[in-house]
Amino acid sequence: MSEILAQQIAWGCLAVFCVFVVAWSLQKYRELSAMWELGDELRAVESYTNSNSDEDAVSMFINLIRLARDQIEVFDDGNKMEGSIYETQEVVNALARKLKENKQFKARFFFNADDELLLRRELEDHERVEIYAGAGAGRPDDETHYKIIDDGLIAHLSNHVYGAGERTFEVLDCRNVLPEMLDKVANWKFGKLRDGVQERFPDFKPGAVA
Repeated sequence: MSEILAQQIAWGCLAVFCVFVVAWSLQKYRELSAMWELGDELRAVESYTNSNSDEDAVSMFINLIRLARDQIEVFDDGNKMEGSIYETQEVVNALARKLKENKQFKARFFFNADDELLLRRELEDHERVEIYAGAGAGRPDDETHYKIIDDGLIAHLSNHVYGAGERTFEVLDCRNVLPEMLDKVANWKFGKLRDGVQERFPDFKPGAVA
């Protein structure tokens, strides 16, 4: 290798490194600026962490449906298993009742599995329910699932291996955040998670149920 070629390679590597450093620095600057802007509102988010059983999950989901004003968005495995909330008549009834009583309420589900579920049989054809299924190939064990109402007012985030009956979860309650700052806080807390999920489902068209 000639000395000139070696120098060119060295300068090329240095340029790539510099670009990487600049990009990383800009990202961190944006993150720090956002944290500074949202500081008080981020501190207003209440967080609660615990684990729950299938029975607890049913109660939690029904409560989220009750608290929601306009929308619920769910990302989960959606596999057919005993104790699944999507196979529970009480849950399906609560969602059907919400749709009937609140004409603006909409529901969106992203499921890894494409299984036949009670929820799908009874509500998939409803004009204000959207269900996307079957994009769970290569699911990691530590995948984060979510149930989010009203674009971030309350978020229930959970982690569990496929088919597990008990799950570790975190609830992020943003009801104390100023309404005009909710979108920014929700985007900071779980915007990347939602975007990543939606990108995995090719049939999903943003804005279809908003």
